Amino acid sequence: MTASSIVQTFNSLKPNQRVRITSKGPMESMKHATLRVGRRSYSKKYGVEKLPLINPRNPNGVRYFLYKRGEDVTLAHGDMAACLVDIQPE
Repeated sequence: MTASSIVQTFNSLKPNQRVRITSKGPMESMKHATLRVGRRSYSKKYGVEKLPLINPRNPNGVRYFLYKRGEDVTLAHGDMAACLVDIQPE
């Protein structure tokens, strides 16, 4: 998936929508997860848009977060960085 298509997908996500992400983390190889989108927030001071992704099977567990800085979308699993390979809305 290209960077521009990931940004377009990020912009189109709505709360409570389900998405399927493919990621690579520092402690694991490819991981697939189906998650629910949370409420979007924006920091004016730092210019960062944040979108939490919640596991519907364990809503109180560690969350994924999508961050958009300018035209770059990054992924975090809790407070640890992860590499976003693909994101598909369901």
